[in-house]
Amino acid sequence: MVFSPNGYLLASASGDNTVRLWSTEKYQQLRVLSGHTDKFHSVAFSPDGRILASCSEDQRIRLWDSETGEAISRSFDQAGWLNVCFSPDGTKLASSSSNQVTLWNLQTDSKIATFKGHSDTVHSVQFSPDGRSLVSTSRDHTARLWMNAAEDSSVILGHQSAVYSAAYSPDGLYVASASGDGNIRIWDVGSVQAAVKPLQAHEGEVLCVAVSFDGTLVVSGSEDGLVHVWDARSGEPKFPPLCGHADGVISVSISPDMDWIASASRDGYIQRWNAQTGETIGVQMRLPVSHLSAVVFSHNVRWVALVSPEQPVSIWELSAEQRSSVSLMRSGDDVHVVSFSRDDQLLSAGCHGGRIYIWQAETGQSVGEPLDAEVDIISSVAFSPDAKRLVSTGSAGPQSISHVWDIIAGQQLFILEGDTPSLRSLAFSPSDLFIGGGSYIGTVYFWDASTGALITTLHRHADVVSSTIFTSDGQSMVTCSHDMTIRVWGAEASRSLSLTSAGGAAAALASTGFDNGWLSGPTGELLLWVPAEYRTYLRRPSCTLLIGPRRIAITVDEGGVHTGENWTSCWGSTSALSQIR
Repeated sequence: MVFSPNGYLLASASGDNTVRLWSTEKYQQLRVLSGHTDKFHSVAFSPDGRILASCSEDQRIRLWDSETGEAISRSFDQAGWLNVCFSPDGTKLASSSSNQVTLWNLQTDSKIATFKGHSDTVHSVQFSPDGRSLVSTSRDHTARLWMNAAEDSSVILGHQSAVYSAAYSPDGLYVASASGDGNIRIWDVGSVQAAVKPLQAHEGEVLCVAVSFDGTLVVSGSEDGLVHVWDARSGEPKFPPLCGHADGVISVSISPDMDWIASASRDGYIQRWNAQTGETIGVQMRLPVSHLSAVVFSHNVRWVALVSPEQPVSIWELSAEQRSSVSLMRSGDDVHVVSFSRDDQLLSAGCHGGRIYIWQAETGQSVGEPLDAEVDIISSVAFSPDAKRLVSTGSAGPQSISHVWDIIAGQQLFILEGDTPSLRSLAFSPSDLFIGGGSYIGTVYFWDASTGALITTLHRHADVVSSTIFTSDGQSMVTCSHDMTIRVWGAEASRSLSLTSAGGAAAALASTGFDNGWLSGPTGELLLWVPAEYRTYLRRPSCTLLIGPRRIAITVDEGGVHTGENWTSCWGSTSALSQIR
């Protein structure tokens, strides 16, 4: 199927040997174009929309008047047609067949050139936006760039399996190719070596994140069904996205020896990947549920705890791919979230109704009576490093209430301070100095883990902070968000930011919020206006790394920041102005 350039027509070609034209305004069939004697493979509109080209297994390309549906007298014959496209100026036609690409002159109805080089079926062909080059894809595991339409020469773009489709970027600088090896690769057209330009970020909400034990890798899973592996120092992808899930990836983990990565999707599938190469390990593990509402891996990645509307909480052995000897853990409430203690001895579950259950992970036996947080729903639970305390957060109306519990005594120790609307995720630092958290409105918080005092509020993510995790050394906290970004926060740098002190320019920039596009200070003063397209991707002090489609940093040089009550009083030397880059 293909739309006309003006969008008013839709052309469809079928195995019934017909082309049909449809009105996209009236949702009605307009015409049936008959004439081919075998099934179709491709249709294409000319740039002005007046001509429709079709190719069929009857070894013929036909041209049609898109307004009348009448066949145009001329046609082109060649064996094995699979794809056809017009040049941007409408004067040429390119077609692919069994193992070659043919270029036709529509003004003279003659063949211009035949491009040979593929060793197997050519699936598709497309012109560059300027019409000076072509890209073709083939079952021979390659795409080829024909850089000059008058020469039989090409640049080979390699995959590990058949390449089914390729497309130029609108500016013609890059080509994206899609292959049966599960990868989409982006190529720099201007590079003689056709270097790969990998996809830089998720195309969907980032739902989960994990950090390797040595802190060198960050793994993330997204609503788009992809798993990404990032270099934790540079923020660059280690290899192309890992494809294999058909639904949102809601949990990821890295084995302590960094040999493999485990990911789980909402539809009940678990996949393991080689952490060094990105290759799949074994086959997908299918869990006996049609939908998972929560899933979490143990820290040793031996077990996975499952929450499904179809059954109580259960633990499965990853190596044996079967339910462990632990019995199903029944709570009597609808479970919303689960969490393992750092030593994997305990498992906690937060429920609708505000109750928290704790079990021995090895035996499934309850640890004390359920804790009652007196909230509507528990959205996050996390154990302290020594597993003697638990922090939970839940919503009670428009606000969230976060408790720290003594697990042994089964009593509340204190409530986390601050006006924190709807917290979504919480975590203890390994040093037990901090509790970090993120909210449904994108705000990130640090608390003193011993007192619950709020240390600082960081207004950064533009959407829900879906997961929060500390690195094993406790120096950084990693958050991921529905805004499709991942941020790494320096724990000490964030701790040093006082909520009440001026703190200088760096502190002001780090703790500001947005007010109609302005970075605003703690008392509402306007500091800096930021264009809308930059706001999600700002990286300010205490955020040490941003993984996302863009990275924009606000810096202050040795000249400081010029402030005042009006614009002219803020004016100073160019070197002293705050810069966006």
